Amino acid sequence: MSNFQIIYFQRALLMFLRIKKSSKRKLLFLLLLSSKIAQSQYANLNPGDVIDNFRLGDVINVNGEKISEPLENSELIILSFWSKTCSACITNMSSLDSLQNQYKGRVRIIPVVPVKSLTNKTKDDIRAFWNTNPHLRNVKLPTAIDTLWYKRLGISGVPTEVWISNKSKILAITSSEYVNKKEIDKILEGNLPNWQDKRKIFLDTEEAIFTINPAQPKASALGSGYSTMTRYLANVQTALGIDSSGNSLRFYAVNCSIPEIYNSILSELSGMISPSKFVPINFQIFAPDSTLYYKPEDEYENEWRSKHSYTFEYSKPKEIEKLEFYFDVLNELNKQFNLTGSLNKKNVIGFTLQLLSENEKRANEVRENVESKKINSSNIKITESSSFITMFNNIFGNTPIIFDETNDKMILQLPLYLVEKKNLEEIKQVLYQNNYRLKVASKELLFYSVVGK
Repeated sequence: MSNFQIIYFQRALLMFLRIKKSSKRKLLFLLLLSSKIAQSQYANLNPGDVIDNFRLGDVINVNGEKISEPLENSELIILSFWSKTCSACITNMSSLDSLQNQYKGRVRIIPVVPVKSLTNKTKDDIRAFWNTNPHLRNVKLPTAIDTLWYKRLGISGVPTEVWISNKSKILAITSSEYVNKKEIDKILEGNLPNWQDKRKIFLDTEEAIFTINPAQPKASALGSGYSTMTRYLANVQTALGIDSSGNSLRFYAVNCSIPEIYNSILSELSGMISPSKFVPINFQIFAPDSTLYYKPEDEYENEWRSKHSYTFEYSKPKEIEKLEFYFDVLNELNKQFNLTGSLNKKNVIGFTLQLLSENEKRANEVRENVESKKINSSNIKITESSSFITMFNNIFGNTPIIFDETNDKMILQLPLYLVEKKNLEEIKQVLYQNNYRLKVASKELLFYSVVGK
């Protein structure tokens, strides 16, 4: 307990002793006091802070057995916060396991999952998940069962990696891409990192972004509306949206890349002018230096985004037609980014998502009874074809593209590992087992192309 907490407790205790009310009120006061002290003890920790009496909760191995995980002699500890529904966490486990094997006891990499207590059901669930998921079958990393460190470290999203020195000092809080041999070697050699904290605050986008820093935005008046642009806002979470409040219609983008901003507007336009439901208008950019718009593979997301993302806000009177508003936003973006944009059509080869005929369904059921095949893996439950198409097009980067012919009716359990592997043929097989097919088709699509000046 810090000196401040001790003083706080002493003063509060004196107040408590002076109370001459009923014992119920005294008890209530004591409970509130305990809660206040607990909150101050477990306030969020940050890089540079030293953790007093650092210990993990229960640690179990892949067989669900409770084990002791010695941390005292390790030069570096990496807590990898994950969950069973996080595909990026799961696909990264084999890489973490490989790193652990390379460094043995010098480095301890420990996945941490937020479960309140270790019960037999918890053990069984984790053991079953670990042994049936294709990405985890050869991984031998233990798992820590812990909710305390989620709270103390302010973890709001996974995967999140927390780097801790052998002196219990928090060195960094990063995304998983930083956990590689190059960065670990640097730290073991004594080169302390200066990475951006992965955790970010959420901006209150109900308020006008223009008021964040009036000295920074480049603003222009648009009748009774306005347009404003800033560069990267440090320690602020990415956000995109369109809303209408008061007498205005507003589009905003916070810490987004240029393609992300354009694609957000084009996705809104797609439902109004695209020739195919659920298929977005494709965005293309032609410029000499693509690294200004898309992150290179050898650069970390946080570092690249801090140099190449923007915060943009555009507002017009609410009476404006939405179609006109979206095109106005595109024109304003072109002006702000010094780009020239045009909308055009192009034929592409993609797939149509179709339901099998009744005869095909019956034949499929007979075949399934003969060669039934259960897939033991985490599944993504899909109840609308629009959800599947959006997910599919995101996975494959809109190539190939799916056009819907099912009237948005779909019930499907899609194994998570198929999504992670981007395995088109197996996805098609699972669809067929569930009475859907992907049929190759040529369709006309809209493209919005911009050219750098």
